[in-house]
Amino acid sequence: MFASHRLAPIALLTLLSGTVLASDIQRVGHLGGLESRATDVNNAGQVVGQSLLGNGLYHAFFWDNGTLTDLDPLRPGVESIAHGLNDVGDIVGQADDFASPRTAMLWNGSGTTDLGAAMGATGATFAYSINNSGLIAGQVALTPSFSLPSLFDTSGNLFFNQTQRNYDGGALLDVNEQGVSVGYDFIFLAPGDAIVVAPDGSGGFVGPLGLKEQDVPQKYPYSQAHALNEMGTIVGVSNNGFGTEQVARWNPVFDTGGPRGLGEPGDPGGPGGPGGGSVSFEFEVLGTLDGYEGGVAADINETGMIVGWAFNFEGPNPQRAFAYVGDRFFDLNDTLQPGDDFQYLIRATGVNDNGDIVGFGITTDGNVEGFLISGFVPAPGAAALFGLAGIGAMRRRRR
Repeated sequence: MFASHRLAPIALLTLLSGTVLASDIQRVGHLGGLESRATDVNNAGQVVGQSLLGNGLYHAFFWDNGTLTDLDPLRPGVESIAHGLNDVGDIVGQADDFASPRTAMLWNGSGTTDLGAAMGATGATFAYSINNSGLIAGQVALTPSFSLPSLFDTSGNLFFNQTQRNYDGGALLDVNEQGVSVGYDFIFLAPGDAIVVAPDGSGGFVGPLGLKEQDVPQKYPYSQAHALNEMGTIVGVSNNGFGTEQVARWNPVFDTGGPRGLGEPGDPGGPGGPGGGSVSFEFEVLGTLDGYEGGVAADINETGMIVGWAFNFEGPNPQRAFAYVGDRFFDLNDTLQPGDDFQYLIRATGVNDNGDIVGFGITTDGNVEGFLISGFVPAPGAAALFGLAGIGAMRRRRR
């Protein structure tokens, strides 16, 4: 079973920002509309996202080594976005033709697949993350209603489509190589609840398993799980039931065996494992960048690097991209150097195992554009302090 314990006080975990080295930063370009946003990057450094067209609509894009490709070139009247990609060339997202509910999409070497249509769904469907085995995390409404947390494959076969009891809807936002996925449930007009869905060891899935009730002592805390890595470390947001959301992390604790992997078939320490073991979570509120009110964790890689953005509700530059390494927040804007194409980095949305980070910011010519930072590392002293030297990139699940 899943459980959660040990709340760390926010006041003790709001950390000062660290210093960073200058890093190579590239702009991904745009599809004619002077605006783009990068959403994910795989271990090959390939990037996906969304770009404005000249006609005012947005299209999903794929970027590889300086070349930007429109993923939906034959449908100029349809709006689309790519949310995630894996290491074998599968890209997932959604499209909207403005005449029917939005639909989950797959783009790969075989062409374009409307996954919502393949499922026979008449409600809205979304695809957010895909692992290298082709398992997709998203949300699906088979009929017009709230979309539910869902797992499906590249042919539209639906394996999981449910919330916790008495919840109205939700989504699964990330899935790792072992098939463990994370996201959130919600009750209409009430706070959300971070959830985990895991393989049951016999070809099915167990869950959603809520993380909220044991996370914080308040009755109605708000939390969302946004991403996880192969070790089962989960990141997202929580606001402890009051105040502004902060960067949150759930660290797995295995009661027997492992950690061979959260929910890995045959792992007695994984949920549903034949050995009957369990995993609990130590919950931490990590805080945000110094000087900011709130923060959002968007992704985590196998070394534990977290990326996201800090935010204020008022003032100049209300959002600011960060990386979190070795218990410290680093402002990615500190990587910018004179002559770079960006004047300000707004959000970091994805990171791979090489430390390549994607997101979007403001270019020197004043446009919003996606960026790729190659091989981000903190300053040398910080790297030594946090034991980063010698940490190799591990096998990557990819959103």
